[in-house]
Amino acid sequence: QVSDLQHSLREANGNIQSVGDLHMRTLALPSSDDRRAIELRGQLEARKATTRTLFQELRDRLCALEQANANLRASVLLGRSPHTLSLADTDVREQQITGLKERVKAAIQRYGEAERDYRGNQRARLERQVKVVNPDMTHDEVAQAVKAAEESGDGAMFAQALQSNGARLPSARGVLREVQDRAAELARIEATLVELAELFQDMSVMVEAQDAVIDEVEHNAVKTELDTEKGLTHVKEAVVHARNYRKWRWLCFGLSLIILVRRLLRFLSSLPFTLRACH
Repeated sequence: QVSDLQHSLREANGNIQSVGDLHMRTLALPSSDDRRAIELRGQLEARKATTRTLFQELRDRLCALEQANANLRASVLLGRSPHTLSLADTDVREQQITGLKERVKAAIQRYGEAERDYRGNQRARLERQVKVVNPDMTHDEVAQAVKAAEESGDGAMFAQALQSNGARLPSARGVLREVQDRAAELARIEATLVELAELFQDMSVMVEAQDAVIDEVEHNAVKTELDTEKGLTHVKEAVVHARNYRKWRWLCFGLSLIILVRRLLRFLSSLPFTLRACH
């Protein structure tokens, strides 16, 4: 399982590199509206979706593997290991899992950095295009417009600028399409960053909770062992008590039998004298 996870992690790292390459190729195109740009966008979204699925699977499989190792550790502590493993073996497995989790976290960080760089470049392109639509906008106004475009995912806020800039209307309409495409891309980037932040948080929680899980498993295993020992002690005591009870019962029966026999003998011995007295 560890080797399979390592393979998936290598695949995820390769996808991150591929996403970065697609970022650069997309930014190098003069327009986001031509056929090549649309094709690259499709490839980029497909690769990002695959990478997202890989990271989610890595997270879930690492969590399951960690739980399985914790259960195995408990079995070793209780002397019930199905494969005659030792605590040292479970420690080695735990070190491998910890190393994988750290590498997954590092990969998520690299992916986040690539997306943030891409977002910065897209913002810069969008700001330049906004200035084309309305060159009279101040830097703060442009920044606010870009932020609004990023949050809404479209270029609707620039419609008023088009109406007030009739002399540039033909070219401005083309720029608006660019603005809309860039704004939608920024919204997708932001969604990816949110997903990556959640994945990173999940991995961080897993790393922090690891020691607590091990401690709890060991505590429960020791408690179970103690409870089992107590149970066995109680069973042994019950067996001893049962044996003693049977001994006392037979002893009482024997004493009662002896007393009965003695009384019977005494009675029988008195019979001849009684008969002679009658004659």
